[in-house]
Amino acid sequence: MKIIQDFILFFKSILKSILRSFLHGRYFHGVSFSNSKFISINQTSFLERGTRIDVIDSILKTEPNILIADHCWVGHDVEIKAYAAGKINIENHVSIQDRCKLLGDIIVNSYCILAPDIFISTGDHSFRNFPARTIREQDQLNASENVKSTYDKRIVIDEDCWLGKNVLLKPGVKIGRGAVIGANSIVSNHIPPYEIWAGTPARKIGARLPFLPKDVIEVSTEMDLPYFYKGFHHFGEYDECKKNGMLAIKPQALVVLTSKKITSIVLKGENRSSQIITVEFSFNGRQHSASSFAPGGFEFTLPIDVNIAFLDTPVIQGGFPSYLKEFSILEFFIRYPNSTHSLTLRSIQCHE
Repeated sequence: MKIIQDFILFFKSILKSILRSFLHGRYFHGVSFSNSKFISINQTSFLERGTRIDVIDSILKTEPNILIADHCWVGHDVEIKAYAAGKINIENHVSIQDRCKLLGDIIVNSYCILAPDIFISTGDHSFRNFPARTIREQDQLNASENVKSTYDKRIVIDEDCWLGKNVLLKPGVKIGRGAVIGANSIVSNHIPPYEIWAGTPARKIGARLPFLPKDVIEVSTEMDLPYFYKGFHHFGEYDECKKNGMLAIKPQALVVLTSKKITSIVLKGENRSSQIITVEFSFNGRQHSASSFAPGGFEFTLPIDVNIAFLDTPVIQGGFPSYLKEFSILEFFIRYPNSTHSLTLRSIQCHE
């Protein structure tokens, strides 16, 4: 009898592997999935044995709960788990090393490195609302009273961050672009761009560079690259960028500009495709306008109303953290006609 049961379990595991291969377009040896239809993994990414990817009680209709984008590497025994409407997005060129745990509602933007044994969870437990009751019962009461958002806060890690071994991120924290977090740190506060933090609790101990957005940023100036903050092709392309003065824009991108009052922004770049490309602009969280760019070079002026206040909306994933609100933020939403990102920028100039 046991032989038959073992055979049935073996047959089920083989069948699940075949189904996963059809869903993801490849076979992941030794990787465990649950609810694969809510999981999207790009074929250029690789998952090591022992990793488990789960979606629990999804309520999403049109997009996956878990996305692993291009050229990512996920090490051994990693756990990635999303619940209900929560999403875990792991963007391009991210490395997640062995035994990391990502649970809840998390965005890890491109070019990040996560060392082994990192714990990132957006969920928390209630122990103060009904202190005499068990914590488990308090969690159930909170769920029934629809106060889950108080105890489940999205975590956002911006591009080019390095988190050391055994780092723990508390719910709701946002890690700015280029930040470095030392091993064994517990992070409970937002970390501004390019700062180095360490300790328990984590505190600032240094900086990679001064993050001081300017009136004019140019791709040909290496120290201006941090202000092309999100959604640009930085990886392995800068030598070409220095030569051609161009940086390709992904479908959603943003730049961080001077804190001075701006009346107009001049964009210089090129549409390298053979088709017209439409771009929608947002300035400081407010939808601004849309413009179309014909093939070839362009110099485009975007007028700005200096009296428009900053609007903190989730236009970008995760909203605007406090450390960016002191600057000006220009966002791009681009409708590319195909998968080729063919709109490039040379420079951005602000006028007072």
